[in-house]
Amino acid sequence: MAIDPQDLADEFTNDPTARGYATPVANGDVTTLLALVNEPLPSNATPVDTLPTSEVINAFDLDEYAALSAGNRAKIDFVTKTETMIVRGGAVRDILIAAFPNGTATFDAIGAIVNQDASRAFALFGENASKTDVRAALLVINSP
Repeated sequence: MAIDPQDLADEFTNDPTARGYATPVANGDVTTLLALVNEPLPSNATPVDTLPTSEVINAFDLDEYAALSAGNRAKIDFVTKTETMIVRGGAVRDILIAAFPNGTATFDAIGAIVNQDASRAFALFGENASKTDVRAALLVINSP
């Protein structure tokens, strides 16, 4: 889905977060604008709904996993059989928290991947901008 050119043009023109768009806009520098608007920033941390299961498994502390009760291990083994996991809300989240409560290394590691740094474009539009999006925004800015 393409980003609305007028909305991206407004971002570049107004630069509400002081990203430094003015010079690349004046120079028509698509590459620099693309890099600026798509750069992941901690201030734009965005919770994700789903993650690849392998990424969640890689966050497990092996000692904590080995120490799980038989019941919790069975639940974890069950929910990790899919390619992706819904980690925000729902039963999978509840199973993960029951197995790895707050204060465990696994809880902290999963929390870090669930809240991922996002770009300014992603924070505004739900996706990163493409070169085509930036070019279209520049056309809006430079049209009479």
